[in-house]
Amino acid sequence: MKHLTTIENLKSSSSRFISSKLDDGRIEPYIDESEQMNIKSQIGDALFINILEYVNADDKSGFPDYSILLNGGTYQIKNCDNDFEKRSFKGLIEALNYYVWSRIVKNNNYTLTRYGLVNKNDPYSANAELKERLAVEKDALSIADKYLSECIDYLKANKSQFPLFKKGKQRNRLRIRVIGD
Repeated sequence: MKHLTTIENLKSSSSRFISSKLDDGRIEPYIDESEQMNIKSQIGDALFINILEYVNADDKSGFPDYSILLNGGTYQIKNCDNDFEKRSFKGLIEALNYYVWSRIVKNNNYTLTRYGLVNKNDPYSANAELKERLAVEKDALSIADKYLSECIDYLKANKSQFPLFKKGKQRNRLRIRVIGD
């Protein structure tokens, strides 16, 4: 079954840069993890499964139109003055791309071998320190969270269009900060 995003989409998207030389086999698990842990938990199982079926279907006539939810766009919402206000958002695929990118940044330098977890070194490059990678990951996660919350706002504003939407589990990201060096 296809995922909501593809490796090609990740390598060519407008989100953060990913080298075309990065092994596709190392990216695929991060796509699945991000879909399962970040997207599905927020939009609910029923809607997530329906969106995956929509992405995989040749004939999309039996589904709600998920194209704006997936790719982003603009929509109108009634504000407290009963006026309509336009809103825009990036879409579920862009949020997913940022979640995947953050996992790649954090975990991709490591390889599990029969000798244990190793960090591959190349004589022509220097690996980023863990502290630097965690800071970059945190930045990407905050962007992904914002994009996903905008998707949730779109779903809430269009409840009648997406009856399968059930707000997923609230997720509190644990933050532990090291004081000092």
